[in-house]
Amino acid sequence: SVQSALDPLASIRVVSSGVIPGFHWAITDPSGRSVVVEYLRGQRVVLENTPRVLTNDPDLEWQWRNLNTYANLSPRFPHQNDFLQVDTDAGNAGGGAGMVPRAIGHGWNLFGLPGDFSAP
Repeated sequence: SVQSALDPLASIRVVSSGVIPGFHWAITDPSGRSVVVEYLRGQRVVLENTPRVLTNDPDLEWQWRNLNTYANLSPRFPHQNDFLQVDTDAGNAGGGAGMVPRAIGHGWNLFGLPGDFSAP
């Protein structure tokens, strides 16, 4: 179990001679419980890892907040926002931009990832 792995850590002292990069250790058990152990400012920190995210430096809480960067990612084609949509051609003799806002191409569901299809 996760707890049986955590109990011995209380008696282990982690030391460094210099700068310690932000290392994390994931511990998961068959019940599905998952924790991350990291040492911050010389203190052992154990966090329940419900988002199932793990990477090295920076600390895990920063990684969790960074997930907000990808809130708009979806495996589906972008949804039209009919509530806000207006026809810019209506009443404009010279034309307009058509219905806006609208999804302008496939790939916008990946907006925010490095290398996405959006203009720089």
